[in-house]
Amino acid sequence: MPNASVELVANIWPIMDRHTGIIQRFAARAYAMRAGDDELVATVLRGLARTDFHTAKQYPVPERVQMLRRGSKMCGATLPAGFNDYAAQIVDAALEDMADSCPDVVGFSMEGGVPEGVSLGLRFSMDPYLAVTHLVEFEDGSLVLGLDLQ
Repeated sequence: MPNASVELVANIWPIMDRHTGIIQRFAARAYAMRAGDDELVATVLRGLARTDFHTAKQYPVPERVQMLRRGSKMCGATLPAGFNDYAAQIVDAALEDMADSCPDVVGFSMEGGVPEGVSLGLRFSMDPYLAVTHLVEFEDGSLVLGLDLQ
């Protein structure tokens, strides 16, 4: 398979309300990168994290994620520490959505004498590389990079 060493990695941006500190949604964006060089992947994702959240798709925190707030249970909400601790479980449906949105055919092979579509079959690994960069949302809706709480 051509480009077999390419896999999906992602930038994840939890969006925290400035006043409450609660995260109810996050932005996510996938990238296809060569597997194996974690330092290079980290450098690239950190660089892209500073601006790519503006064009990333946003997802709600799943309802199964719950927290207590003033004695009441809030579904689909967490605090930054909870997001960091359970990021893989919180973003699993988003990762699947992003993988499913990758193009099926990325090239054509003429090896058999007839054009045949070639698919990378891009997926996230079982232990995907995720770079988490927190955002703070202000009253006017603006999003600002927060502390990297990884």
